[in-house]
Amino acid sequence: MSLTVCHYPLNNLSTQEIMTGRKPEQKFIKTSSISTSEMPQKGRCEMKKDNLPIRKKGGIWCYRIKIPDEYGVPKWVERSGGKTKRDCIAAYYAALNAIDEGSLLASRNVTVKKLFEVWFTEYVYIYLKPNTQRAYSSAVRTHILPELGHIRVADMTARIVQRFINTRKGLSHASQNHLVCILKAAFSYAVEPCCFRMNNPVKNIRLPKDAARRTEDVHIFTAEEMQRIFEKWPQGHHYYLAINICYHTGLRIGEALGLRWQDVDLENMELSVNGTMLESGEWQSSPKSRSSIRTIPFGEKIGALLKAERRRQFAAQLQADGNSYNPDGFVCVYRFSGMPINPSEFHYFNTWCRNNFGGGSTHCLRHTHATMLLENGVSLEAVSKRLGHSSIGITSRYYSHVTQKGKDDMRAALDGTF
Repeated sequence: MSLTVCHYPLNNLSTQEIMTGRKPEQKFIKTSSISTSEMPQKGRCEMKKDNLPIRKKGGIWCYRIKIPDEYGVPKWVERSGGKTKRDCIAAYYAALNAIDEGSLLASRNVTVKKLFEVWFTEYVYIYLKPNTQRAYSSAVRTHILPELGHIRVADMTARIVQRFINTRKGLSHASQNHLVCILKAAFSYAVEPCCFRMNNPVKNIRLPKDAARRTEDVHIFTAEEMQRIFEKWPQGHHYYLAINICYHTGLRIGEALGLRWQDVDLENMELSVNGTMLESGEWQSSPKSRSSIRTIPFGEKIGALLKAERRRQFAAQLQADGNSYNPDGFVCVYRFSGMPINPSEFHYFNTWCRNNFGGGSTHCLRHTHATMLLENGVSLEAVSKRLGHSSIGITSRYYSHVTQKGKDDMRAALDGTF
């Protein structure tokens, strides 16, 4: 007795055939006839007699099909199809239909921890900016993995995610929203292209109402506090120019330290934000977001400081050997070495402000700048564009609060009206 063996010519398969495991009839190649006496006695199975990838193992009929593993790589698997050949054929075609519909997915043993490993390797570390990578990594490591890392991706439900967010009551609205955004992006990747599950359980997650109503608490430096800051770091200190740029223009500290002289138009008194200095000390050729790329005017006070610093650096370059002093042309540099300043240098500034004022940071210089503009009648839309916010709603969330001057003006209006 002989049996025809069918081989799969994998090198000739199309991408769709590899992913689905479906084989057109003409692509099965009959290569040889083997006598059953030549087959091993142990584990002998009855092979298929047509072009379907099915066979009988002992008393069970099985079929073979290709399903992506946790990395999306299609691999052959063999599954039980039933006790009869007819049941096996039906199960095989049901599996093919399930693949077409997206309901037959990869291994169900993929955990949330494994999902984040795949997502970071294949997407985050390739397409996102270094600061975003660090922020995502910190949030995942600190909050998500300790609570959800052991759960299988296939078992995640919207209720599990919602209960997880509900228990993050100690976090601010922004931090809670940050976690939701990370989870939503990761599970979107799990659906497509990983095919770990059919839907995204984070799609309709809501933030707790108390967090959603919470306003952002920002510290606005008073005139007296700014005077103390400049007394602490006077002209000549490497903090001085960066503090003034943030205070007079509303730039983020990374944007201020990332300014180059080619970005500053001293004649027309404008500067362009085209990059940012990272905590690692590297200059990034694009700032935080698209809306952060902007050109803004500046006043005469900061203009005079910039011109004085440009003259000082030019003189230092003449004294230095070649282009060894500030070769990349940064605006804010260490006075003697000409090296660019790392944003991490200003951690001490933040600590000093908290110890002496009860709050404050380099970012609060930006808040102070925006608040002073709004108090002096500049529109919210103009301030939003100056700060590089992606929408006026973000600006409104931070600066629509009533300042002390606004309260006094309101009291005067009330007394004059009623």
